[in-house]
Amino acid sequence: MNKWVLGAGILSGITFFIHVIFGGWDVHTPLLESEIPLGLKAIVTIIWHTVSALILINTIALFISASRRKYSGPLISIVSAQYIALAILFIFYGLLRLGTVWLMPQWIVFILIPALAYLGIKNANLSEQT
Repeated sequence: MNKWVLGAGILSGITFFIHVIFGGWDVHTPLLESEIPLGLKAIVTIIWHTVSALILINTIALFISASRRKYSGPLISIVSAQYIALAILFIFYGLLRLGTVWLMPQWIVFILIPALAYLGIKNANLSEQT
């Protein structure tokens, strides 16, 4: 069991629950209660649940990677690419629309998860060399 990758999976799982529970109250529900058109509310809900599914699938992929080294390289690469893309979006739009990255700090966890996973790969490769 790769403890670094397992830690990345646990952090991803925590992120999933925070997104679903607290983000729902803070973001999704207020948007649904707003005066935007019904079609836009449907799109907001689809996007919301797409992000939920993405985080959940990535969490499962990291747990598989932690326990099955054979799959860890490709799975971690795919998960990392997605999370880094999300981090870039939060940073870019935080700066562009809000003038700061600190009002939407989600980018931090979306960088931290791939960093932990890659530490796991690096440590596994180092242990094979010794």
